[in-house]
This record gives sequence, C-alpha cells and structure tokens, in this order.
Amino acid sequence: MTRVPGTPEPSGSPTTPVLVTGGTGHLGANLVRRLLRDGQRVRVLLRDGDNNEAVEGLEVERVAGDIRDLKATRRALDGCQGVYHCAAKVSTIEGNRAHRREVYECNVLGTRNVLQAARESLQDVWRGSGCIRRP
Repeated sequence: MTRVPGTPEPSGSPTTPVLVTGGTGHLGANLVRRLLRDGQRVRVLLRDGDNNEAVEGLEVERVAGDIRDLKATRRALDGCQGVYHCAAKVSTIEGNRAHRREVYECNVLGTRNVLQAARESLQDVWRGSGCIRRP
C-alpha cells in the first residue's frame, strides 16, 4: 500500500474497514477510490434520499445514516479502524433560516458527532494538524 507522506500507518489491518463520511461528494468520492486502489476496505455513510451514484459499482460497505444523528454515526463507525470525515454542506448563498440551520447542523453538529463517536471507539483520533491520543 502506498501511503500519503506524513499520514500515520493504520493500527488495524486492511481487512478492518475505515469509514468515509461524505463519500459521495467530490473530496470523499476521490478518497474512496484511492483507498480502494490502495487495498483498503471502505465503509461509507450514506444519507437516504441523496444522490449516491458516486459509489455505485464500487466494492464498499454501505451504511445508511446521517452524521447529524450521533447514534447512526456510532453504528457506522462500529468495527472500523478509522474515519475520514469528508462530509460537509457547502453553500455559496446566504439562504433562508432553514438553509442556514442545515449548513450549521451538518458542518458543526455533524462534525462534533463524528469526533465524539471516534473518540469513544478509536485509539487515535487524527485531525488536520495532529493527533489526540487516549491514555
């Protein structure tokens, strides 16, 4: 497996999946393909009703859920060796109150849920610039 320079070796094995949130978005879909090409087993968290064509035909585990739901996020992460959090609600408009609420819930509350679930079930939690290690 070719690793991106500066990224840690996973503590699990290639047979233990990693979870990718946002696996149908631009960043996540490309990451899923890279992980598969590198021989990694991949699980994706998919929202019902969304366009999930980006993972059609790929050998990935599919779990229905939403990062805004902590229980669903915990279930999706159960049995995984790590998580790549790529899910986000991107918007270039101010929008109405409901739109702004959805952006906040996805980007703030959803990220909080992913970090909480990871903290509960993973030994190391890697973020953009470092690692949080449980004692």
